[in-house]
Amino acid sequence: IQKVKGIDLFSHDDRILVMDMHELTFEDTSFDIVYASHVLEHAIDYKKALAEMLRVLKPNGYIAIEIPINFEPRGSDLHNFESAKNVVSIIKDCTKDTIDTILEEDYPVNDTSAGNDFARIIIKKL
Repeated sequence: IQKVKGIDLFSHDDRILVMDMHELTFEDTSFDIVYASHVLEHAIDYKKALAEMLRVLKPNGYIAIEIPINFEPRGSDLHNFESAKNVVSIIKDCTKDTIDTILEEDYPVNDTSAGNDFARIIIKKL
C-alpha cells in the first residue's frame, strides 16, 4: 500500500498537511523516501530542515532534493546554494555518520523561459 504525505505551511487541500519542515510532526523513521523539491532555498534554517528529513527517514531510505541554483534570490527565496557540490558539503557537515551514499548533479537550463538551473541530490541513509 502506498502512503504519500505532502506538507506545506498553508494548504487548502485535505491531501496536503499543514506543517513546518523545521519541525516535522511525523515519528522517527516513518518514511522510506523523502522528496524535497524546491524547498531548502526557503528554509530559515536549512540544516535543521535537513536534520528533520533524516530523522523521519528509515534506515536505508532515500532523500531526493531538488533546488534551484545560479539564480537571484527574491521574495521567499532565502538561499542560493549555487551548486549541488555546495549542498553536498552542507549535508555532510550536518549529518555526520548517518549517510551512506550521496549522488549529485547540476542541471543547467539553457532556455531561460523554462526556469532556473537546478541541482538534484540523492542521499541514502545508513
